[in-house]
Amino acid sequence: MKSIVSSPDGLWFSQATAGLLWLETDDGAYTDVTNCMLLGAVPGKLGDGGAKTVTNVDGATTRTQATFVGKAPGTDGLRRFLVGPKDCEITGIAESGDGRALFVNIQHPGETTASATRRSSAATGRKAATPARARPRW
Repeated sequence: MKSIVSSPDGLWFSQATAGLLWLETDDGAYTDVTNCMLLGAVPGKLGDGGAKTVTNVDGATTRTQATFVGKAPGTDGLRRFLVGPKDCEITGIAESGDGRALFVNIQHPGETTASATRRSSAATGRKAATPARARPRW
């Protein structure tokens, strides 16, 4: 399974872990190499990119300022938390108050797979099954 991030369409900051960003993907383009997934973006640390001198020019005035910058963007701060089932979409998340439990919504898993496709009565020559009805318990 490749770690290809495609079509991130949900972003949510953790309420329990400061700076942790959850990214939900809804990918229809790379279904041959990956499924939709939930990624955690782990925050960096202050000054993890090192010292930098910034030069500002305003007309004839030039000033420099020494500062610290964050590390350049990249994938080393991303962690794949889960990969959804075939043909699903990761659609939302919530966490418990202490951040120890994460609740993840999985929408329409496997709906285009052969096992999930309902055969029509024309294709099978049989009448489609009627779903069972719940019976009241007295």
